[in-house]
Amino acid sequence: MNIEQIKEHLLQIPPDFTALADIHLSPAEATETGITYAAECWAETDCIEDEFSSDGHYDWCWREPDLIPGRHSTYLYEVMEFLLKFGLDPSYTVSGDYGLMDYICNTVNGYVAADTLRLLFENGGDPNLLSDSGSIYDDIDFDIWFGALEMEDRRRYDSFVHCWMVMMGFGGKPSNGSSPLDLFNEWHPDIGTIPFELNRLKDHRNYTFGISHITNRGDAPTIHIFNKRTYWEVARI
Repeated sequence: MNIEQIKEHLLQIPPDFTALADIHLSPAEATETGITYAAECWAETDCIEDEFSSDGHYDWCWREPDLIPGRHSTYLYEVMEFLLKFGLDPSYTVSGDYGLMDYICNTVNGYVAADTLRLLFENGGDPNLLSDSGSIYDDIDFDIWFGALEMEDRRRYDSFVHCWMVMMGFGGKPSNGSSPLDLFNEWHPDIGTIPFELNRLKDHRNYTFGISHITNRGDAPTIHIFNKRTYWEVARI
């Protein structure tokens, strides 16, 4: 089976993993296939709103960020997990510009992007990966700041914030050397308050966020991160 046939099986909805049980891919082929799949997931994100009338557009944009069934991105995590077995390179970039993790960060479907990003970091991905435009962390950091001011799609912004959390959980930080967040204490019922550590954001689903007009770093709105179960504020920027 050649690589184009493999891509066809993966791009079915759902992917036909059964037909791919005995295939072999080189690391380069696995990475190429991963880029193709992730780019398809990003492309469908920009088409979601087109499926709804203009009257229903904002109703769709402000929905809870639940997983949308029956899309390529619904299976993004499973496909990347499959390709990692063949040596997919999580930090691969195309001509020094956009790379696999950029496509994944821009995929909007529940929290599948953040979950998949964690999978890639657990398998060698670099949360401070440099590109022609700067670093992957700086890019998403800007999107977080800009989105707080210009948010048009809650699902998209929520997905970005959870990707940002995962990056910081694995050591992502601004390229200017500043601290990513101001950290506070986190409360646990069995041991009381303990200092919050950024690596806990790897478990991004345990945390949520809010936006306020409190001045913290410059004139931008302040983003507060909360423990989802206790509602204690653990960090802010």
